[in-house]
Amino acid sequence: MRSDDVSAQVRRAAKNGAATAQYNLALMYAAGDGMPRDDALAVRWLLAAAKQGHADAQYHLAVRHASGDGVPRDMGLALSLYRQAAAQDNMGARFDLAVLLLAKPDITAAERAEALDAYWKAADQGHAPAQNNLGLLYASGQGVTRDYDMAMQLFSQAAAQGDASAQCNLATGYSSGRGVELDLKKAAHWYGRAADQGNARAQFQLAQMLERGEGGRQDAAAALELYRGAAEKGHPRAQTVLGQLLVEGSRVEADLPQAKMWLERAARQGQVGAQLLLAEMLSSGSAGPPDDVAALHWYEVAASAGDAEAQFRVAQRHDSGQGAELDLNKALEWYAKAAEQGHGRARLNLGLMHCFGHGGTRDLVWAHVWLTLAEADGIERAAHYLRRIEQDMTEGDLRTAADMAAKLRTPSGSSLHRALPYPDNPTF
Repeated sequence: MRSDDVSAQVRRAAKNGAATAQYNLALMYAAGDGMPRDDALAVRWLLAAAKQGHADAQYHLAVRHASGDGVPRDMGLALSLYRQAAAQDNMGARFDLAVLLLAKPDITAAERAEALDAYWKAADQGHAPAQNNLGLLYASGQGVTRDYDMAMQLFSQAAAQGDASAQCNLATGYSSGRGVELDLKKAAHWYGRAADQGNARAQFQLAQMLERGEGGRQDAAAALELYRGAAEKGHPRAQTVLGQLLVEGSRVEADLPQAKMWLERAARQGQVGAQLLLAEMLSSGSAGPPDDVAALHWYEVAASAGDAEAQFRVAQRHDSGQGAELDLNKALEWYAKAAEQGHGRARLNLGLMHCFGHGGTRDLVWAHVWLTLAEADGIERAAHYLRRIEQDMTEGDLRTAADMAAKLRTPSGSSLHRALPYPDNPTF
């Protein structure tokens, strides 16, 4: 039968009140299948079928109202339609209902229970995204008692159906030993399955495993391609790693303009490691003319996020006036933030500022405290200044400084190393 004959038959049945025909006619208008595309008529026939209780029509109309697609955005009406369709066992409606309810900032206990019930019913029908989302709830303990065993069971069900997100989550479970026995070979397998479908998180995690030789072969070239694939999809940590590799030129030919591009993308997504590397490139002019103002901007962004090395760099610039206003008070403030996190050179400079009264009143007790900590961090110059100021300090001052240093002493270097951003335990 010709398509125009089919269209005519569907129209006649729809006009005669057949709900399924009304629904099919709506889909035909929405897709332009056998007739000109017409969203207004698609909505009209969806509404007609939905009023007769057609579950699929109710579901598609709910989707439109939830997004404002061809109809006014109305979350209350969308919820009502989702509930009507879900009551008729519509899997998609059950899934979307749960997602919508759990996204409410003021969700009630009753709504949370309704959402979980909808997820479970959709999961029991074999809906892979519902199985995966339920697994995430059990893995995180969000609204339910945390249960890694249950999470892994749900991830396994969805992963077996080809759900890439679930495959990635299943791999994470195997790589961390949560809910299952730790098995890096299985982790690599499932990351690979998800990576083959273009899942950026899986590509990044598999690249790390290949680089380290975990769960199978060590393959730096394959890892590089996976980093690149994840970076192109916007994965910020992959962009950071790729940028660093292009700077170093150890496993791929160095390309500083390309490195700068990837680091800028990652920096804009809040990757502190990328912000630091980008600031260094801008300051040194390694990928173009030096730009101390732009470098300071990225150091300040990373410093505000709490990175000790960035805090030290910001302090240095206010201390010297390089790309920033000479401001010893600000220098003192940023050196202190970095020093409190165990940054050895910041401790040295902070001690010297207190020693000479830069940015404030001269204070030999605090100078001694920070120089003592800097010396403990292996900063050799600190010992020279310690011996000098000790000549001007009383025994009481020295005891006070020693007590204060003992209370402040923390392991140094925690934020100084520019290691690639590899988490020890990937999270779901």
